[in-house]
This record gives sequence, structure tokens and C-alpha cells, in this order.
Amino acid sequence: LLFMLLSARGVWAEEATIADLAVTNSSHDLLLYFTVAHGFNPELEAGIQNGMPATFNFEVSLAPTSGKDKGVAGLSRTFSHTLTYDTLKEEYRVQRSEQGDVIALADIEEGRRLMLEINGLRVTSLQSLEAGREYLLRVRASLARKTLPLTVQRLLPFWEAWDVETGWSSITFRLEAAGP
Repeated sequence: LLFMLLSARGVWAEEATIADLAVTNSSHDLLLYFTVAHGFNPELEAGIQNGMPATFNFEVSLAPTSGKDKGVAGLSRTFSHTLTYDTLKEEYRVQRSEQGDVIALADIEEGRRLMLEINGLRVTSLQSLEAGREYLLRVRASLARKTLPLTVQRLLPFWEAWDVETGWSSITFRLEAAGP
């Protein structure tokens, strides 16, 4: 029995990471795709179902890797996703700041997916990038820590579940010159 409990605890304790990181472009914009793997655990879900909102903050940075601007901070962008549960309506809501929308859902699985997947985020216009130049795009995510009195934190069994943060993940790419 102890082995099963320790094994289960190990599964829950997997570190959150950025996965499936990719950049592409539309005809006018640089677009970003990624997911946060292992961003939720049972304790965090219990907190949400007990009325505590969960907010993931995302940070994106883009900078050239060479030339006179190498190492100079380039574009930086932050946005957030918040998941709440309305106990009266028995529905989940995901608010995405980059989309400016709120989506109502009946099931937490879909809420989790919307919280942790970024699909086609507009990073910048292609006109702001130099063709043929190499760029480094970095991404990280963290669960916003709630500020509660220490005595209250000790009473909440799921408080430690709110300590979720990925490290920086990065991808290097070169913007190709447009054809004739």
C-alpha cells in the first residue's frame, strides 16, 4: 500500500514543462504554438472545484541571436489564462487575456485543455522582423501564487499544488526572405 501511495505521489509531482513548441507564420504574422505538460494535479483541481480561481501567466520573449542587437532585449509579451468554477451554475469558465474572451464549459477536461494550449498566438508582425536573420523565441508559464495569510495557507491541503512553474523553453528560427 505504501508503495502505491508513493508511486501515485510521484506521478502527481511531475514537473510542468513546455511541450510541442513551434513557430510558424501566416502571410502577415509570426505565430506561436505550445502546450504546458503536467500543469494540473488533483490537488489543484480540488482547489478550483472549491472556488479558488487558477491563473497561468505566460511569458514570451523574442530577440535576434546575432548582429548588433544580439543579447539586446527584443519583444516581450505576457498574457494569462484563468480557470474558475461557478458552483451555482455548475460550470467552468476559462478567461484568456490574449483572446479577450471567456468560454463557459461543462467539463474540467476541456477547461484544462484551453488553459494549457496556445494555438496560433500572434507574436509580432513579419514586417518587424529582418529576413535572413536568426531569432530566439523563449516561453515559460507559471501558476499565479495566491496571496493568503500564512495561517490560512497551512489549513488548505492543496496549497502546495499551486507551486507550478516551467523553466524557459526556447526555439531558434530564421525568417526566410519572401519569394518573387
